[in-house]
Amino acid sequence: MVQEHDIREQLSAFVAREISLASFERWLNASSQQMFRDDDVEAIKLIASINLLVSERHDQIISDAELREAFVSILNNIIVSRPVDLHQYRPMGHFAASSENLSVPVPLPVVA
Repeated sequence: MVQEHDIREQLSAFVAREISLASFERWLNASSQQMFRDDDVEAIKLIASINLLVSERHDQIISDAELREAFVSILNNIIVSRPVDLHQYRPMGHFAASSENLSVPVPLPVVA
C-alpha cells in the first residue's frame, strides 16, 4: 500500500537531486498501479498532481526548474486533518447580522 508519506519521501529525494527524474517516474508508475487499490485518498490526489506536472514537463510546457519548484510547493503544502465530533459543541447563541447592527468603518479623506 502506497501512503502519502512514501510519495513525499520520493518526491523529496528527486527535489534534492538524490534520484533522477527517470528513477522517480519508474517508482511513481509502479506506485500508481497499486494506488487505485488503496483507500488513501490524499495519496491518490498527490500522485494525480505529480503525474500532471510530469506530463507537462514531458510536453515541454514547463522546464526542469519549474518542475522542481512545483514539487517543492507540493512538499510544503501539507494538510493535516482529524475528525471532529460536532455534537460535543453547544451553540453559544445566535447572532443575526443586519445593516442596523453592523457598522463599517469608512475612510475619511486626508486634508493637507
